[in-house]
Amino acid sequence: MLETILNKKHKALLFSLYRHGIEVFDTAENFKKWLNTENMIFDNKMPKELLSTIEGTKFGNDRIIAIAHGDTV
Repeated sequence: MLETILNKKHKALLFSLYRHGIEVFDTAENFKKWLNTENMIFDNKMPKELLSTIEGTKFGNDRIIAIAHGDTV
């Protein structure tokens, strides 16, 4: 049961991240490009590589929020 709750929470976080990412990057294509580009903030990994965990998804969303407020990475 706990696993089901965590899966639902993770899916909700992923949905929120994608919706917010598309909004911040103006298009789904721009957001996908960001997700698939290595980034020093993500230890030179692609942001999408961290999305398999709740913690990684939260970190990705935090980075999108930072970008929305003027951060460059």
